[in-house]
Amino acid sequence: MLFVISGRVTPDVRPEPGRLSKKLEAEIVRMLASVELASPLKSIVLFPTILNPDIASLADSVTYKRNEGSMFVALGIAHAQWLNASQAGRIDLLACNVRMSVEKIPGKHLGSNDRSILLHIIDKATEKIKSALANKDDGI
Repeated sequence: MLFVISGRVTPDVRPEPGRLSKKLEAEIVRMLASVELASPLKSIVLFPTILNPDIASLADSVTYKRNEGSMFVALGIAHAQWLNASQAGRIDLLACNVRMSVEKIPGKHLGSNDRSILLHIIDKATEKIKSALANKDDGI
């Protein structure tokens, strides 16, 4: 299964969300390679969205593209909360957004067992990134 995290942000929050999301995505994809999911989805694309409300706004959305077998989920992260968070706090905000996004995928597209596996992988990936951050070995 293809798993992508592609953040949408306003210029005042760049570039850190992109680096964090790609680091989390890479770790999730690495862990997903060792499991086989039974759900029919071919891909999951998540859009954590951090927008300055003075510049832009977008509604949360969940879209299934049947011809692609792909699920697209866009959920917002509060702009002020992101700006005021520590780096570890930002990792937690991003991971929470990714978890909530996966939880929003309807069961007919992502079965409960696969959802549990994916949520567990997200948690493990998050802890690994936070541990690397604590050890100053994160490259962020």
